[in-house]
Amino acid sequence: MVQHLDSDLIKASLVKSAQLWLRQLDVFESIDSTNLHLARAAVSGPIDGHVAVAEFQTAGRGRRGRTWSGTAGANVALSMGHAVDVPVSRVGALSLVVGLAAVDVLECAGVDGVGLKWPNDVMLNGAKLGGVLIELVDATPPVSVIIGIGLNVELDAATRASIPAPVATIRDVCDSVDRNALIGALISRVHDFTRAFEQSGFTRFKPVWESLDIHAGQLVDVAGGDHRTTGRVSGVTDAGELRLDTEAGELTFNAGEVSLRVSPD
Repeated sequence: MVQHLDSDLIKASLVKSAQLWLRQLDVFESIDSTNLHLARAAVSGPIDGHVAVAEFQTAGRGRRGRTWSGTAGANVALSMGHAVDVPVSRVGALSLVVGLAAVDVLECAGVDGVGLKWPNDVMLNGAKLGGVLIELVDATPPVSVIIGIGLNVELDAATRASIPAPVATIRDVCDSVDRNALIGALISRVHDFTRAFEQSGFTRFKPVWESLDIHAGQLVDVAGGDHRTTGRVSGVTDAGELRLDTEAGELTFNAGEVSLRVSPD
C-alpha cells in the first residue's frame, strides 16, 4: 500500500528545534529534482530552512552527475537548504555527517545492517540503500548548501533490474515503514547533526563514522580520471578525507576527486 507524502504529518513528526528552523516545506507529486528546485529558489534569496520532498523525480541525481532511479510514491527524495557557519574548507566532511544522521534514523526505525561507504553512500547488507549529495550554493560563511538525501523504501522489479549495481530497500528488512515519519526524523536529525558539526567539526563524529565504514581495513581501488590507486582503507581524516595505506605510504583523497571500489587484486 502506497503511503502518500503529507506536509502536515511530516511537520508533526519534527523535533522542536527542527520545527523552529523550518521555514518552508514543499511537497511535490513529481519534479525534475528536489535539489534543483532549491537551487532555483536560491537565486531569489536565502534557502536556510527551505525543504523539498517529492514522490518522484524525473532527473534525480547522485554524486558526480550520476542519475538516481526510484519507484514513484515509494521512496525518499529529500532536499534541505542549510546555512552552515563553517569555512568552506570544512564542508567536505558534511556529507559524512549527514550519512551518520541517516543511519541513526534508520536504526531507530528498526532497519538493521546499515553501514556507510565513503564518501556518501548509505548501505544495507553490502548493497546501496541510498545516498547523500551536498551542493554548495554560497561559499561565504555562513556557507549555504543544499543537502540532498535519497533512500530506497521499496523498488518495483523493473526499476531494480535496471540498476547495474546491487541495491537494497528498507522493505527488504522492515515490513512497515511510515515515510512521513521517516522524512520528519531525517529533517530533524540532519538539522541537529549539522548544528553539532558547526560547533565541533567532524572530529566528534569521526570514530562513529569509521565504525560504520563497510570498507574499513579492506583493499580498495581509488580512481580519479585515468589514474588508479590501490591501498588498504585506514579510516578518514578530521576533514573527512579517505586515508589509504599504499606501497608509497599513506595517501589521502577528498570526495570531489575520486570514486572507490573494492579491489579485485
